[in-house]
Amino acid sequence: MGTNIWKYRTGSIRASFWDYRWNAAYFLTFNTTHHVPYFGEIPNGIMCLNEIESIAHREWLKRPITRPNMNIQLEAFVVVPNNIQ
Repeated sequence: MGTNIWKYRTGSIRASFWDYRWNAAYFLTFNTTHHVPYFGEIPNGIMCLNEIESIAHREWLKRPITRPNMNIQLEAFVVVPNNIQ
């Protein structure tokens, strides 16, 4: 049985050579706990969104408004049953 290297991680996984305050494009992924499909399901290859996804979508679009000092510009994003990218 292998050791879970993330279970007792104490250090940062951020790149030590990068200053995250710099203006740059960042790719974010938000995963649900235990990969539970909270945001919907995909029957017959078509994503069917639910109310929780609607809340997540609305809150994501409000980020530039609620964080005006962060200079956030949203680009395209994708919602699948267990994460938002």
